[in-house]
Amino acid sequence: MTIDEYRKKLYAEIGDYCQKYNNLDSAFFECQCHKMLSFMEEQNKKANIFESPTNKDEHQHFWEVLVGNVLLEKKYNPQRNNRDGAPDYFFEQNGIKIHVEAKAPTEGIIERFKPKEIPMINAETVKDENSFQSGIIDGKNCILRFTSILKSVTEQINTKFYRLGNVLKEDKIIVAINGSNVVKNTEIHTDDFRAGYLSYGFNIFCALYGLDGEEYYLPDKNMCVLNEACVMKDGKAILNRFFCPENDTPIDGIIYSNANIENCLQSHKPFYFYQNPNKEDVSHYFPFCKKINPPVRYTG
Repeated sequence: MTIDEYRKKLYAEIGDYCQKYNNLDSAFFECQCHKMLSFMEEQNKKANIFESPTNKDEHQHFWEVLVGNVLLEKKYNPQRNNRDGAPDYFFEQNGIKIHVEAKAPTEGIIERFKPKEIPMINAETVKDENSFQSGIIDGKNCILRFTSILKSVTEQINTKFYRLGNVLKEDKIIVAINGSNVVKNTEIHTDDFRAGYLSYGFNIFCALYGLDGEEYYLPDKNMCVLNEACVMKDGKAILNRFFCPENDTPIDGIIYSNANIENCLQSHKPFYFYQNPNKEDVSHYFPFCKKINPPVRYTG
């Protein structure tokens, strides 16, 4: 049974429960979520790519397990390098060794820089427009969080993976980033990739290409362009141009999703792939991901 088949089975049981009791008990839903995680863990154990969740939070563990599951089901024959200072998984394609490091960044610890969730609002009770804005996500905080994890993993690759010889310069390295704890419940998936803080995968897109998330219209060109500018934090410019020509980041590409243990049970969450345009294109190795192209730059 595949992950998706098992997910559908569990979700059908939730439907049966709701029909029988006319409500959904949170404890029952949580139990179903953990059944889903246990099923995925067992698949990874059989393939000898399971790592103990000791010293990891639940979401980071879930994301690592899910990434391993996807690589298994897509027949990549993933393996684990159990040495310290090594990426989570590696596999070979056409004689090329590809490493995958899974990261699930948190919302951060400084309160004023934490992205905020969108509250549940009853439209009938809203008296003014400001009520809608209360608690709405500040996209710049999301961009800052993704910038932080990208900077951290770049340092990890250079100071550990390369230095310890677990990744060679000719290898490819992909970072699988889960944005669920950063974007909360705000990112909305649509068929087309769109600009805007509430668009699926847009905030990490900004962090990769040095954008502040703002869009403006050029009437003489009859076109909209995204603003290339640093995001500010406490009055200081935070550089976030990881996939821009002047940056020599070792990351070949990014896999992105905001799946978590709850929404993964309810529906399939898409994976996006961001290819580093300054490196050899490896996006074709990940056909299960939707490739997101770099932004069109306005040159005047």
